[in-house]
Amino acid sequence: MTKVDVAAVAADDQASVLIQRLKAQLPAQLPACLLASIAIVTALTLRGMPLSHDVVWQFWIARQLLGGSQLYLDIWEVNPPLWFWTAMPIRLLAQALHVPPLQLLVMGVVALGALSAWLVGHLAGYATPSRLFVAMLMTFWLVVIGPLSDFAQREHLALICAVPYAALLARRTWASAGEPSKGCAVLVALMAAYGFALKHYFVAIPVLLELWLIVRMRREWRLLRPETTTLTLVALVYAIGAVMVTPAFFQQYSTDDPRWLLWLCSLA
Repeated sequence: MTKVDVAAVAADDQASVLIQRLKAQLPAQLPACLLASIAIVTALTLRGMPLSHDVVWQFWIARQLLGGSQLYLDIWEVNPPLWFWTAMPIRLLAQALHVPPLQLLVMGVVALGALSAWLVGHLAGYATPSRLFVAMLMTFWLVVIGPLSDFAQREHLALICAVPYAALLARRTWASAGEPSKGCAVLVALMAAYGFALKHYFVAIPVLLELWLIVRMRREWRLLRPETTTLTLVALVYAIGAVMVTPAFFQQYSTDDPRWLLWLCSLA
């Protein structure tokens, strides 16, 4: 055989090995690929949907903040600043891409919902691709399609971010499932931290979930875990940032206002 023939045979062998690997990995990757396809179709379908006046108000405030206005001083508002802060980069990106900011928001929320569904499927640990896809699809329907009337509002975002966190804690109660990876736990906690910080009383969600975990695990329960550490660090950073950037938010309440107690509980 000539060198050309040898090279051709080697190339054919490498191609055959690559095809075999793809065939072996395809069933495992198929649910995620189908979920991504459904998310893309959903985003394109919903991109022009009308959103509530709360979301419009959120993006109006973001425009004013980018123009130099000060929240709680020039703009009267009683809600925490995080929701308005997160609208600012979306508005800037929409301006750079020359697309309406609310359309970009819709596509971002759908993508976040798809990530939430993928994380739930990953944490569920189903052995068969069909069950995994059903779990992902049901979660996607729950967090994206179900709440269309409240789309992109704080309750909707909190739902998207809280479901994977609940799945993570449920995973910890399954002795046969094994420990979730630290990277997955940190990613889930980062999402959850955003959702839980959108309103004062959303802090009840991780507290109640932790109480449930204590009841289920009893002596095996431990406080220091990747997700609890991440939640604590993000909460501290957000609290310090809110005090430094928007002190007027705290000054608008008297010490008799019950929301002070809620903020103190959130920090605790």
